[in-house]
Amino acid sequence: KGGSIQFESTLPYPNRGSRRMRIVYSGATAANGEVCGFFAYLEDITALHDAEAAVTAALDGIGDGYFTVDRQMRFTFVNQAAAQVYGLAVRDMLDRHVDAVFPGSSRTPTGMLLREVLETRRPQRRILPSAGATGREFVWDVVPLLTGGAAVVMHETAAADAPRSPR
Repeated sequence: KGGSIQFESTLPYPNRGSRRMRIVYSGATAANGEVCGFFAYLEDITALHDAEAAVTAALDGIGDGYFTVDRQMRFTFVNQAAAQVYGLAVRDMLDRHVDAVFPGSSRTPTGMLLREVLETRRPQRRILPSAGATGREFVWDVVPLLTGGAAVVMHETAAADAPRSPR
């Protein structure tokens, strides 16, 4: 139909072994709008894919909760420790808005902290109650990401871990 599609796939290469590829097919149209073929763009992203897998494995191995959100406050990465704090599976959090996972959480002190970092692009550290783990307080280290989102490292705390945030 002349449109474009992009996807990733692992392809076997006889002399190089399996490679992770980003593939883009885009329709080629004639001046009259008729589809006369397509262009194919293949990019070897094996190194990027392997690096992302290594980072994911490392973040899943740390004891602190770690997650990232995009500009719209949707979870884009959640490590096992963070999911366990909330008693959820990672798949129950990914690609969902924080309010869809924890209703009303964007209006809590932790949600306001997250929104502040997303808006100001300045890292913050505070001790705050968890929006999703009732009755528990955590040190929240929130830093902006180059993508426009934010990364959060959280761990349950004793009162001496960080200065208490005004409520």
